[in-house]
Amino acid sequence: MAVGNPEAPPPLVSVVIPTYNRADYLEQALSSVFRQTFTDYEVIVVDDGSTDHTPRVLKSHQERIISLRQENSGAARARNQGIRLAQGTWVAFLDSDDMWRPVALERLVAAAAHHPEAGLITMRGLLMTADGEVTDRLVGKRSPGPSFTTRSLLDKDSGGVLTPMVQRRVLEDVGGYDEGLRTAHDCDLWLRISFRTPMVAIEDALLLRRVHDANASGDQLLNARMWLRILQKLADEHPEFVRDNRKLVNRARAKENLRLGRELLARADQNPAYVSEARRVLRSSLASHPRSRRAWAYLLWSLLAPRTYAGWRRREVKARRGGRRSPSAAP
Repeated sequence: MAVGNPEAPPPLVSVVIPTYNRADYLEQALSSVFRQTFTDYEVIVVDDGSTDHTPRVLKSHQERIISLRQENSGAARARNQGIRLAQGTWVAFLDSDDMWRPVALERLVAAAAHHPEAGLITMRGLLMTADGEVTDRLVGKRSPGPSFTTRSLLDKDSGGVLTPMVQRRVLEDVGGYDEGLRTAHDCDLWLRISFRTPMVAIEDALLLRRVHDANASGDQLLNARMWLRILQKLADEHPEFVRDNRKLVNRARAKENLRLGRELLARADQNPAYVSEARRVLRSSLASHPRSRRAWAYLLWSLLAPRTYAGWRRREVKARRGGRRSPSAAP
């Protein structure tokens, strides 16, 4: 592990970057941090057991970063390791395949000063391709106004908290990331934080979010399973919230059971056992939202011709990627 100057005063911001086998992207992510107009920060990179030339990239920047290597254990544990090493009042998260605009930290710190009540500040972003071409597709907060709430996170804003800056004491108070969640551990953390502190988004698109085949968020089957666990955690830890927002929580459960059922059907030709599970979770979706036409359509498909869905789905995806509309819309 590389260490900084122990006699230096602690920085205002600790930048935590988890990484795994993304050496080329990591170089670009680090460069975007080093170009920040705000300079009172430290950089902590946690290598989650990479097998590519990530160690060489880290060594080339050893005078400017703190680095730690762990056995491959997942991004949640890597981020928690970074939080434990952090000395800053704030912890800013950056994924190793993404980049910041040069004024990102400056604007986040200014927003924190403008909203002293908030323990989490985030931004909007623009999507970019795997090779770094920035598109005009804006991502981030979708609900109106600057503030996130627990309700908005369960509705329009579930994916809108983009690698934010969070007060370190807040992260410590809630226990950091849940290392038992293989994906969506960030969404779970933001939900838990929403019960502790106001959360604010600024308008600026300061993040460049890279879209590529290795994005963990691309596994819809795994994401749906993890989100159902998150919703159960919410019910266990905050039953009063679930009681007072039953319609909203039921809609979220229905959505995730529908997504899980659809993804199970898409893999039924590989694993026949998925068919019975798909039927079960689609019935659960309808129990939460009986009027969902899509859930009824998928359930009927699972009962009448379950193994035909996988082939249809592949043709649909191929048509979309080819820029053509499929001859029939997805149910």
